[in-house]
Amino acid sequence: MVTGELARYADTLSDLEAVSVPLNSGLSWLRGVLISDLLNQSLERVYSQPGLEWVWVMGDDHRFPPNVLLHLLDRDVDCVIPVCVHRQPPFWTNVMHVADDGTKRFKPITDLPTSGLYKLGDGETCGDAGILIRKRVLDAIPRPWYDTRRSGAYASDDTAFTSRVREAGFDIYVDCDMPIGHITPMTVTPIAHDGKWSLQISASDKLVGRLGVANG
Repeated sequence: MVTGELARYADTLSDLEAVSVPLNSGLSWLRGVLISDLLNQSLERVYSQPGLEWVWVMGDDHRFPPNVLLHLLDRDVDCVIPVCVHRQPPFWTNVMHVADDGTKRFKPITDLPTSGLYKLGDGETCGDAGILIRKRVLDAIPRPWYDTRRSGAYASDDTAFTSRVREAGFDIYVDCDMPIGHITPMTVTPIAHDGKWSLQISASDKLVGRLGVANG
């Protein structure tokens, strides 16, 4: 778990407290403003303990069910992430394709199967929300695992990291049976039009939709 100096959402901490974990698991929770550096410190803690075999990365702005970690472990693959979408419209998934010319395109949720495992294809990378990584993957990637100098080529530090995982020869899977939520602040604004009220819902400055107002 990596947060700023304050965790953003109590719902995430409540879910974290309720999550089921294997015996002899541990929690590494680091706080600060240099997220990539904190992630490297946390991974180092796992790497330096011989008895630990997996690392699970979770941010402080997600909702997830209590069985999420045990479900991902049951997949028994080197790297797997739950299905997750962006915080803002049009709510693309966290799977991104990088073309040879550098053009980046995030995959819409309708392009993913509704069940089973989706293996990232050629040129695809992803975010790291809820990613489960086998320890031997860290063996294959030179430190620092999260390299901020490369993040610009992939949009952010998490997609740069997962790209390094793929370049090291490991497959990454998206678990389509395990969606997790991405918390986003919403603005609900009453709008009067043609003598009727409706509600405008926005995430940041982007319109999500409009709802009619029920009577009574």
